[in-house]
Amino acid sequence: MKDWLVEIIKSEEITLSTTIFRMLLSFFLGCLVGFERQLRNHAAGVRTFALICLASTLIMIVSIYVSNSYSLTSDPARIAAQVVTGVGFLGAGVIFQNKGGVIRGLTTAAGIFMMAGIGLTIGVGLYTLALISSFMLLFILSSLERIESKMQLDTSRKKLLIQFNHIDMELTSIEKILKENNIFIFSTSISENFETNTGTATFMIAVPSRVSLTALFNKLRQTTGAFFISLESI
Repeated sequence: MKDWLVEIIKSEEITLSTTIFRMLLSFFLGCLVGFERQLRNHAAGVRTFALICLASTLIMIVSIYVSNSYSLTSDPARIAAQVVTGVGFLGAGVIFQNKGGVIRGLTTAAGIFMMAGIGLTIGVGLYTLALISSFMLLFILSSLERIESKMQLDTSRKKLLIQFNHIDMELTSIEKILKENNIFIFSTSISENFETNTGTATFMIAVPSRVSLTALFNKLRQTTGAFFISLESI
């Protein structure tokens, strides 16, 4: 490694060279994590993560510079602390509730919060910690999902619709079948049509990837006498 680069990395002063290095590192790590989110078609992608990391780094650098240049008693963390509040509002913007009542975007929001922390870490000059945190974040976002799937912990959230040709529906037997297949039930709703003497039970569920849907449908039909069953992603 070049001597000038080692000097920049070890320097604790806010100079032009250290500022450029910190901003470039912030840009690289923001793009790296954002690229993973972009590949998965999330609302926050490369540009969002890069900007969040750069902004956090910039604010931290300015905080340190102001503290060193204008006041010996000021706290450099005072300005940087506002990043936490601002990123909280930004993260809330990527969280939404779909028609099935399921919350989406929590992981991306948490990633945004983490990315802001990484930006602040770079701004203060803790490069090793920033690199470790970035790769841990990238591992969590990209690899843990596959590990969960292999461990059969992965679940996909769906809406189960069961229609009966009678109004008297026994939900206990349905819930028992779902629990036997390790299917988690988020919510249950019932609707009745007295003109046609039919009823509909709707379940918001999390279905493990290993569950055989064909076997599940057959079991539900045989147990409940339902004439229509559907399962759709939400």
